[in-house]
Amino acid sequence: MVTTREAWPEEFDRVVEFYRLIGYEAIINQKDAIVVSEEGGELCGAARLCLERGILVLRGVRVREEYQRQGIGTQLLRALVPVIRGRECFCIPHRYLRSFYGQIGFVEVDPAAAPPFLAERHVEYRSGGGLDVIIMRRPSTREIQEIEDAGAETRPVRDTTADVRVHLHSSDETRPGLKRSDIKDYL
Repeated sequence: MVTTREAWPEEFDRVVEFYRLIGYEAIINQKDAIVVSEEGGELCGAARLCLERGILVLRGVRVREEYQRQGIGTQLLRALVPVIRGRECFCIPHRYLRSFYGQIGFVEVDPAAAPPFLAERHVEYRSGGGLDVIIMRRPSTREIQEIEDAGAETRPVRDTTADVRVHLHSSDETRPGLKRSDIKDYL
């Protein structure tokens, strides 16, 4: 049976080795938060939250090939929700994974609305690596509350693990980089 949990810092070397074995290079900081999925003591998936330049970034969501398409990636994402603790968070996933990350409230944002270092990374991935990636953002609980206090219309995102809400104003713009058209697929 596969179990998913938060990893202890003493286990980070195992996670680095897991990433290496599946072809993903990662430098893990002892302050990172990592969740892992394992079966029989063997890692079959991992994801990490990094604080980069004061911004929370979701990185390295990986599942071993033989465990893919079994819901383990979704388990990893859901295990991250309490670790995120209502903070704003960004990620740069492949475009085809938009709805996957949308499960926990991430929405695509224009690179110009992202922190500059993430916009630069996005360009590097696209031009240097030839990857079809997008920038996604999960708003903070405080931002959500401010929007609700301002009387904005809210609709829950389909997520069974957290009370995450996407907020829509009568105008097309909700917050810089977050447009009604960006989130319509998640309502």
